[in-house]
Amino acid sequence: DTTPPSTPPGLSANVFGDGETWLDWNASSDNATPSGLIVYEVFLNSRLDQPIGGGLTAAILYADLGVLNTIDVIAVDGAGNRSAPASVTVDCSFGFGCQ
Repeated sequence: DTTPPSTPPGLSANVFGDGETWLDWNASSDNATPSGLIVYEVFLNSRLDQPIGGGLTAAILYADLGVLNTIDVIAVDGAGNRSAPASVTVDCSFGFGCQ
């Protein structure tokens, strides 16, 4: 299997003032790996924040305060093929928190 899974569709972020960020997205599809076995890698500002498996399509992370954050979610299938990233930004560059 050399075909990567689809980019995770529908990525959205709900951010709270202290940087707590709730993410959710829809399941990626793949030609060989069932969607429930795809692992999602969640990156915060190019750093791996956490892997999400078990068929889950949601995560909670804490955005970096004082900067504009980029969050990427990449789907990884059973053969290790990686999708293109789904991306969202969270603006925490304000002195009083995030939005």
